[in-house]
Amino acid sequence: MRRTVVIILCVAVMAALFGCGDTSQPSQEKLPTAKTVNDTYVEKAVNCWPQDLYNGKIMEFQYPKQKLDGTLFEFAQEYDEASKAHVNLYRVELKDGAWKEVEIPWKKKLDKELNSKNVVIDNYCYSDKGLLYLSFNEYSMYPKTYYNNTEKYYKDYYLVDQYWFRIDEKEGLVERLNLPKLKASDYYNSNQSAESQAVNKDQLMPNIVTVLKNGNVFVGSLDSTMSGLYSSDTCKKVTGGLDISQILCCTEVVGDDDYFILGALNKESGKVEICVYSQEGDLQYKLPTDVVYDEEKLYSGESPKMTLGVADGEILLATETGIYSADFGDEQLEMIVDAQRDKTYYFSSENTLTSDAVILKGKDEDYYLAIKKEKDYGMDDVFLCHYTKA
Repeated sequence: MRRTVVIILCVAVMAALFGCGDTSQPSQEKLPTAKTVNDTYVEKAVNCWPQDLYNGKIMEFQYPKQKLDGTLFEFAQEYDEASKAHVNLYRVELKDGAWKEVEIPWKKKLDKELNSKNVVIDNYCYSDKGLLYLSFNEYSMYPKTYYNNTEKYYKDYYLVDQYWFRIDEKEGLVERLNLPKLKASDYYNSNQSAESQAVNKDQLMPNIVTVLKNGNVFVGSLDSTMSGLYSSDTCKKVTGGLDISQILCCTEVVGDDDYFILGALNKESGKVEICVYSQEGDLQYKLPTDVVYDEEKLYSGESPKMTLGVADGEILLATETGIYSADFGDEQLEMIVDAQRDKTYYFSSENTLTSDAVILKGKDEDYYLAIKKEKDYGMDDVFLCHYTKA
């Protein structure tokens, strides 16, 4: 239930309004690149989510991010067994190859806003100034209850609020950002849709909020007048815009210093391409990928088998064939980790790359990638794979 869920909700709306097209697929093939790095990489892995630290608790884990010093960290939520509502927030950091819980001094300042609500962490990151941005989505019911029986609850499950916080950890200051929200009734009424009679009064359409490393915030909305670049100081729109209803977005939206990227389906090629936007929402250029995808999968909520990331002016991509990289402005990707050449274990048919996961770059030309092994029962095994030069 991370940002990808928000995106899928958006495309589900578009499916209802515009319908689906051709779903034929080309075969999977390795992405042609300008060159392939000759370095070989070795692979090590740890559990991505430290379930062993929280035995007996109902937990929701998030994928890791990086602090400014390169340390990997992640947040986790505890839910009340009876009400299934949020009751606690935890933070862990990766130290010496193992997850260790660390204190959150400012946690109690979120309690009044979040406790006893059906909230799920949406995203979090640090700006270049060291400020932590942390966001939550609130739903009408506990999300796992819905996903365990979607047929029963599909009319009862919807987004009711979005929370965005800016946190100065050194000073212990927690500020809620008053960014714009789009009421579902307003959206459907403006489109003269019959759906306006069916939505709930407190129902929201999801706005996709991407925090850039320079501290600016890009809001992507189905209301094109609401989309654009916002100041995190004033929460007022500065400039720009983007009509996300015209984008077949199927991945996370990932922000770097003054640009952001997303994966979108190219219906002609039947593959996902990386779209690179300025911080104002203007499309700069596109990068091709080898990821086969189609509209049927998009509208059903099935994620493409790929992961996107950024690292100080560098665009990162992981697919089933390996890890790729391109400097901002380059229009062709370079293969860094070749799954076949480097004989990697976790790049296999038994494991799955997902577009809501993460790929991160370390300070020594090393890479971290979350890969999932799905189970029929119980929580999936998710591994955080570390790739270093041999």
